[in-house]
Amino acid sequence: MFAFCLAKDAHIVARWADNLGTELWELANEIARPEELLEKYKSMNTRVEDKSGEELVSIISENVGRMLRRKMDAITCIRIAAEAAAEDWDESLVDGNFSYVSGKCSPLSGFNSTEDDQCVTRNVSVYREIELTADSHFYNIPVNTSYSSVHIPTNVFDLTQEVVEDIARTELLDDTFRQNYESDPALSWQYFGSVTGVLRHYPAMQWRTSIEDDDDEPPADLYDCRMRSWFIEAATCSKDMVILMDISGSMTGMGKTIAKTTVSSILDTLSNNDFVTLLKYANETTELVPCFKDMLIQATPENIDTFKKSMGNIKTDGIANTTAALTKAFRLLKTYRESRGCDSDTPCNQLVMLVTDGIPENLTE
Repeated sequence: MFAFCLAKDAHIVARWADNLGTELWELANEIARPEELLEKYKSMNTRVEDKSGEELVSIISENVGRMLRRKMDAITCIRIAAEAAAEDWDESLVDGNFSYVSGKCSPLSGFNSTEDDQCVTRNVSVYREIELTADSHFYNIPVNTSYSSVHIPTNVFDLTQEVVEDIARTELLDDTFRQNYESDPALSWQYFGSVTGVLRHYPAMQWRTSIEDDDDEPPADLYDCRMRSWFIEAATCSKDMVILMDISGSMTGMGKTIAKTTVSSILDTLSNNDFVTLLKYANETTELVPCFKDMLIQATPENIDTFKKSMGNIKTDGIANTTAALTKAFRLLKTYRESRGCDSDTPCNQLVMLVTDGIPENLTE
């Protein structure tokens, strides 16, 4: 009886499978219409051919390589033009009639004012009018491919001498930007950033900050090209860093707050090419993150975030033993120098950042 039930159930399941398979086959034929596709292919005189996988990979590799070489050529042209502009620069070229195209403050053509309220209190005559047209090549963002525009960080005054000179000097890059775009239509945005915070971007566009759904007004513009990974990696070399954070009793209150902000800012300047650890010290020197003991950790966004979150649990107490903290930091750096075989011919870039409210003794020795 038991065997009979199994056989009966198996027969039912097999029938279900046949019915389901038939329905799926009919549905696929109705939607895909393979016969019509075959007729279309025949009318276009198409044929089936075997393709070599290695040949396809080689073709794709060649096309990608060609595309990357074009982008590298564009970057090289910008670099050469920037170096020439800096070398031939004459400060007398900047006179009292200085003006530029600002992504944040330049008024749009046909409008009386800019959307940035901060620009109202500034010398509006400095900002040239900008005319923008939606361009499908730039995702239908209104741009002007005739020239570039400039972004200045909110905490940088754009009319200081150094900033004005950088703005005027980099304006000479517009010809190179246009030539790059004309020679490679697949090229999109082009940028040049300077140590003063000047970011020149081509084509010109109106700088906007993203608005969240629950925000009534645009948030503050916190963008600074000098804090972006592409700028940091280009402007600095890879390095090993040990950050020593004083958590003695004297750091209680505002001192601790300033120290945490300082360390957070230092961590933001690091990139994936850097290795770092964060040590807290008072009577003793210990790792802020216990699992990073005696290690320099790659400065990935995840690890940087771990360091920042760990600072929330810091408690200040005791007396600062700076000598012991520096000794541990130098020993750790020495270990990594030796493991990497660094010497006078192949030096390592290493540094110690000391964050404290004061050093009560001479630590020269």
